[in-house]
Amino acid sequence: MSDANPGRNGASSGFATARKICAWQLAIGIAGSLLWGLHGGLHAAVAGFSGGLIAVISTFYFALRAFGHGQDATPERLLGSLLRAEVMKWGVTLALFMVAIVLFRDMFPPVISVYAACLLVYWFALGWTTTTSETDTEKGN
Repeated sequence: MSDANPGRNGASSGFATARKICAWQLAIGIAGSLLWGLHGGLHAAVAGFSGGLIAVISTFYFALRAFGHGQDATPERLLGSLLRAEVMKWGVTLALFMVAIVLFRDMFPPVISVYAACLLVYWFALGWTTTTSETDTEKGN
């Protein structure tokens, strides 16, 4: 008997994609931190790394909240989880930026620039999910 909802495995593939995004964001955060460290010293490097960590933590938090229900979640429950997770991700991001502002008030450009660079990973992730979906469709035929 076939599954009435063949897209249900999207929760597990969504979490796998989120882990991949986190890994790339961490790599960009480290690279950005090193670049800022060469330019502005240790304090700039730590500030840059904190910007990368803000991106990684908020992405991972979203993934845990959105895809934590597993493959058995109904589409309605998955959509609700996605919406709640996105709102909570904004809250987590805002809270982490407030901490970063307090800690790195005098060195904020590294924080925001590395965070922005980490967000570019989402654009590349669109290609990953399209490629994955096309490959999965071809395997099913």
